[in-house]
Amino acid sequence: MVISEFEKGQQEEYGINKGLFGMTLADGRIICISEAGDVKYRCPIDRVTIQGEDQEPVALEAERWETQAKMLFNLGRRKPTNTSASLMPEWVRPDDRPEIPILNKDEAYILFGVGEGMPNNFNIRIQTGDVNTNYTVDWGDGRVEEYTRNTVAEHVYDFETLDKPIGSEGYKWVWIKVNKTNNNGRFITFDLQSRTSTQGANVSTDVQIYQAFEIYLKGESITGYGATTTIRFNYYTFLDIFDHQGANSITTLLAFSFNFSINLKVARIDLSSVTSLNTAFGDCYELKGLNNWREPLDCRLMAGTALASFAARAYKWEQQLINLAFLTSCSVMFNNWLVYNKQLNIDTSLITTFVSAFTNMINYSGTLDLDLGGTTTEITTNFNALYKLTGLRLRNMPLIHVNLTIRHTMMNAEALELLMSDLPDRTSHPTGLVNLNGSLGSNEVSDEAKAALSAKNWTLTI
Repeated sequence: MVISEFEKGQQEEYGINKGLFGMTLADGRIICISEAGDVKYRCPIDRVTIQGEDQEPVALEAERWETQAKMLFNLGRRKPTNTSASLMPEWVRPDDRPEIPILNKDEAYILFGVGEGMPNNFNIRIQTGDVNTNYTVDWGDGRVEEYTRNTVAEHVYDFETLDKPIGSEGYKWVWIKVNKTNNNGRFITFDLQSRTSTQGANVSTDVQIYQAFEIYLKGESITGYGATTTIRFNYYTFLDIFDHQGANSITTLLAFSFNFSINLKVARIDLSSVTSLNTAFGDCYELKGLNNWREPLDCRLMAGTALASFAARAYKWEQQLINLAFLTSCSVMFNNWLVYNKQLNIDTSLITTFVSAFTNMINYSGTLDLDLGGTTTEITTNFNALYKLTGLRLRNMPLIHVNLTIRHTMMNAEALELLMSDLPDRTSHPTGLVNLNGSLGSNEVSDEAKAALSAKNWTLTI
C-alpha cells in the first residue's frame, strides 16, 4: 500500500506535521492522514515541493478522496511502507503466515484473512469445460461444498467463531482450496469477481474489500480470469501475491485485470501467448515488475501487443522492458513510474497516440529517442516532471504538434540544441510554442540555435 509515514525531511518538504501519513493518489497528489485515520489535506506533487520550497497545503476538496483514503488506511490495516526510492526494503512474506501448499494440476489455493469488523465474504466461479465436472471448495473453516460448474460459490466467515489464531497482521488465516470433482474437465476460467443475484451485478468501479492476500493457481487450459470483458482482480487491494504456476492459455489480460491491486508485490504469469495487456496492471502501486522482476522483461514475444496504460501509476516499477515496440498507442504507458531508472529503447514509429506516456517519471535519468512520424494527437502532456532526463529526440514530428513544454530536466545545452533541431519548419503554418525553461543547460543554449528555431517559426521560452 502506498501509505508511508513521512520522515523528517519529507515533513519539511511537504510542509506537514509530525505523525501524519501520506498516500500518493492517481491524480498525482498526496493525501495526508493522521494516525487515527483522519484526512487532513492534500498537496500537489510538483517542481516546487520537490525542491523543498514553501507551499501551503491545499484543502481537500472532494469527499470521494477522503472516503477512499479512510477505507485504505482503516479497513486496510496494512503496516505503512516507506515509498522513498532510497528507503524501499525488499518485501518479505511474514513468517507467521501459513505455509504455502504444493499445487496439483487444475487446483487453486487462496490465502484469506478473516478480520474483526471486516466484510469477510468471498466468492469464486470456476468453468471446468465439461458438463459432468463440477468443482469443490474447501473454505478452510471445516466447510467443504461442491458447486455446479460456472456457478458462483460464496461464503462468509465469522471472525468470533473461527477457530484460528490471530496473526501478527491482525487476521485469522484460512486457506481456501479449489479443485475439480473428477479428472474429465479442466479449469477454463478462474473468476473471483462474479456475484450472486443477491449481491447485485458484477463489481465494476465500486471500491470493494477483498481480503485475499495470496492466490496460487495451476491450470494450463485457463483462458481468462473473469466473467466480463473489463474486470478481473479489480480492486483486490489486499492482494500481495498472484502466482499462476506453469503454462496457461491466456491471450488477453483484458482491461483492469489487476487494476487497483495496490498492494500486489509478486505477480507471476506466463505471458508468452498474451496479445493484449491494456491497463492490466494499472495502479499496482507496489509492483516492481512481473515474474522475476530483477531480470529484464523481454517484450519480443509480445510484439504488437496492446500496451496502453499497461502499468500506469505502478509507482515502484523497476523492471526493464527490452525489445519493446508499439503498434498504435502507448498512452499513459509509463505514467508515474516514480522509481524507474533504466534506459528505455522503444520503437514508436507506428504510434498514433502518446497521451501522458512519460509523465512523472521523476527518477528517470536516461534518454528518450522517439519517432513521432505516425502521431495524430498532441504530445505536450507527455514530458511533465522528467526532472532527471538527460536527452530527448523527437524525430519526424508532424506539424500538428504546436505546443511543447519540456521543463526542468537535466538536459545540457548540447542536448537541448539537438531537440530544437528536431522541430519541423512551420514557416507556412501557425507559430509553434516550445518551453524549455529550467533545464540544466537552458542558459547556455547558443544564440545561433535560438535564431535557427525562430527561423522555423517557433517561439522559444527558455
